[in-house]
Amino acid sequence: MGEYYIYSNCLGVIVLDNNFKLVEKIDVKPDSDFSSWLDEEKALVEKYKGSELLYLGYKKEKTSGIKLSSDPKKISRLIDFLKERKDEIRLKNLKNTIKRVKEAVSKDNFIVQAINNIEEIQKAANLLVKRLREWYELYLPEFSKSIESHEKFVDLILKRDKEKLLKEIELEAEQSMGADIDSKDMKPVMNLADDIKALYQLKDTHEQYLNELMKEFCPNIQAVAGTLIAAKLIAHAGSLMGLAKLPASTVQLLGAEKALFRHLKTGSRPPKYGIIFQHPLITKVKREEQGRAARVLADKISIAVKIDAFHGKFMGDKLNEELGGMFK
Repeated sequence: MGEYYIYSNCLGVIVLDNNFKLVEKIDVKPDSDFSSWLDEEKALVEKYKGSELLYLGYKKEKTSGIKLSSDPKKISRLIDFLKERKDEIRLKNLKNTIKRVKEAVSKDNFIVQAINNIEEIQKAANLLVKRLREWYELYLPEFSKSIESHEKFVDLILKRDKEKLLKEIELEAEQSMGADIDSKDMKPVMNLADDIKALYQLKDTHEQYLNELMKEFCPNIQAVAGTLIAAKLIAHAGSLMGLAKLPASTVQLLGAEKALFRHLKTGSRPPKYGIIFQHPLITKVKREEQGRAARVLADKISIAVKIDAFHGKFMGDKLNEELGGMFK
């Protein structure tokens, strides 16, 4: 039956005759692994059985009925054939690339964007609330000094007038060192307070969204680490799978890279923990037990994230029980 050449790329599986003219072409999936034998290739090998078949290129393993060839002359003829179709190859690659980029968007991306946005909103709110406090202290410094929580401070000055706020801190108006300020001068102060409150509400909305997203996508790590810590770990590792590939010792120190490099460079004390320091388990134990608590917590987080990454069953409650039993 003659000699035929088979080659595979984004155009599909191509069969060429001895003169390098196209005989047959079968489309393949864009994510096909061309280093292994495709079903389409095997079907053509069977179809042209009895002919001398040569596969031009590389395969991981040989298969009966076809020889692998890297003959420079034949490869050169193949390149000439492909050059004539360079526009078709370009459009096919562009289409495949667009498809892969679209498919590459996953829940990980939304988790990373959400937690990064929450942190940026918090930073912006903290910066603005410091300005608000300084501004408001011209009017009622004693109240500002009495409330540590920024969120509560903003909420109260928007809801209550000066008289009620003075009563809140049990102070007479004559005892206050704040100036009597006209309403037109207080208006921008209160507008700023309104804007900051809107930022806090936006942050809460994002946190609710993130909580639901993680409950669906990675419930085990959420149960063990908490929504915000789990999301920060995923963002730091780049993805859920990226975090799952890290050993527990690395998970323990995520977020403490500067301290770790300083230790390696100067010999200063090594860090015991990174992002996971914010976990209640570490904050509630004695200082001398925090290192051990961080190691145990990182171990459980490492187990939880692997279960989520490989779509295992929910074991968050069991992991939390084991975690709590170690630090009663």
